[in-house]
Amino acid sequence: MEPGLYALGNPRPDSPVFVSANYTLSFDALRSSLEGIDGYILVLDTKGINVWCAAGKGTFGTDEIVNRVFATHLKEVVTQRKLILPQLGAPGVAAHEVKKRTGFWVEYGPVRAADLPEYLQTHKATPQMRKVKFPLRDRLVLIPVDLIRLIPTCWPSPS
Repeated sequence: MEPGLYALGNPRPDSPVFVSANYTLSFDALRSSLEGIDGYILVLDTKGINVWCAAGKGTFGTDEIVNRVFATHLKEVVTQRKLILPQLGAPGVAAHEVKKRTGFWVEYGPVRAADLPEYLQTHKATPQMRKVKFPLRDRLVLIPVDLIRLIPTCWPSPS
């Protein structure tokens, strides 16, 4: 997934801006959960790593958010000044620094993108929305992705 700014539906200047990693499964989960909602997705360059892991490694972080806000000219696209980040990105982000350097407030949404439609009604996450769950079903979804990444290392290079 290329880093950048993506439109959801028919966004207006006052539409919400959601922040995601350029990990395909993260982006697709976010986009699917926001079906029917007009807004923007600001995709950070996390080197293809999911939000939670990228926050720990520093690629889903303050500097990348600041860089991407300026690279996409976000201030010229939207009139509101709030970025909605996934809660799992919080360890890598200094919200006060993002505000100071860009003028955009950081709001932490729920853990799971599927909870965003409910969250958008009040902009408050319930205790259930703050819990991290990683059941077997979710883990199994990742196996094909990991196998595809292994394929290039399994084939000998042509000599």
